[in-house]
Amino acid sequence: MSRAAPAGMCKAIVSCIAILAVHALAACGGDSDHSDLESRALDEGTTRGQALQAQAVHDFAGCTQSEAIGKAAGVVFAINNGEIAQASFVLSKTGDVRVRALATRIVTDHQASNAALLTLLHNRNLAPIETSVSNTLTAEANAGLAQLQTGELRTINLAYAQIQITMHQEASMIVGTVRDAVPASATDIRGFLSDTLTMIGSHQARAETVLRDLP
Repeated sequence: MSRAAPAGMCKAIVSCIAILAVHALAACGGDSDHSDLESRALDEGTTRGQALQAQAVHDFAGCTQSEAIGKAAGVVFAINNGEIAQASFVLSKTGDVRVRALATRIVTDHQASNAALLTLLHNRNLAPIETSVSNTLTAEANAGLAQLQTGELRTINLAYAQIQITMHQEASMIVGTVRDAVPASATDIRGFLSDTLTMIGSHQARAETVLRDLP
């Protein structure tokens, strides 16, 4: 018959189990928290995107080709300028290499998008047209920038990653809708908008990865 373990050994075993359980819960809690942040960011982006899609139905109803192109350009400029402003601010504040790489890529790509779109408009002798959609996008981007500016410095990395997931989820939905509202005969503009969707998807994937990797 085996003898009972000494009382001291039992206490040590119980203590070790308790420590391991705390560590496991902490690890799970960290993952769950980041997962929850990502899920909420995606949900918010989807909700906002659906609202913009409904607005776009009215904004683009009965448009000529030139009007549709001008309004589509206004939407893309609003997205690009909002992204550039937020990323530029974050670059002036954060030292996290992952967040800096994301923000740098966003600035570079959205500036290039603006330049390409200006050329397309110049070739057609057109100008961007503001709509309720572009105005909403600008207001949302400004609100996001204000959130970053007034938030605590220690939380800027998580906040920025979340905002980027939300904004790019929303942008992917509205840019797809806007592209479909542009007449098929405007192949250059529709091609540009398709490229814009690819860029948006790439940025969103990077933002999701950054959020998951942040402490």
